Amino acid sequence: MFRDLYRINSEIISEGRYTFGLTLDASHRIYQVHFPGTPITPGACQLEILRQLAGRAVGSGVSILEVRNIKYLRVISPETDPDITVEETVSGTEVPGIFKCNAVICAGDTVFTKTSFTFKTEE
Repeated sequence: MFRDLYRINSEIISEGRYTFGLTLDASHRIYQVHFPGTPITPGACQLEILRQLAGRAVGSGVSILEVRNIKYLRVISPETDPDITVEETVSGTEVPGIFKCNAVICAGDTVFTKTSFTFKTEE
């Protein structure tokens, strides 16, 4: 369901820091129901995007174990803000296959979402 919600336009990788440039697809069916006429990106979809990109960063499928905090600071509209940037900082833990991630979704100086979560790689 989420595979075609966005397109990755750019990817910058630098020692545990990953920056992805994305374009949201305003015609996606999610936006037809959330909310018709004034579409916004649901928080659950934002978290799913972050999960998918964390998996891309570590080269594996991942499952989120814990969301330590998440702050939705502004709504993300695919009509007014179709191009967003996701910045993720990923670090390992003392447990193999378990990672911590701090993430921000933004567009220029506008920050939409900030979160930190722990995830594990799937075997």
